[in-house]
Amino acid sequence: KEAKYLDIVGCVGNPVVLKVKMGEAFTIRNQDNVDNSLYLGTPDNPTIFTVTAGGTQLVKVDFDKGSGLYVYRCGSGNDLAGILLATE
Repeated sequence: KEAKYLDIVGCVGNPVVLKVKMGEAFTIRNQDNVDNSLYLGTPDNPTIFTVTAGGTQLVKVDFDKGSGLYVYRCGSGNDLAGILLATE
């Protein structure tokens, strides 16, 4: 789903698949009452975004590997929160 917002509730993203064009930005909105750290990008080199409880974080889509599918995880574990589809 093409959107400008990614809502995190219970460490799950909504929409689960977020479509964003390279060079554009979207906002992570943490709907939980605890801080969440999202690991976004490639597994070997993720970018970590810590979003405070009830807070927001602006993220620009400018991955070195270009367009494609990127996963995002909640916390340092392997719990998949969703997928980001970066398009040209």
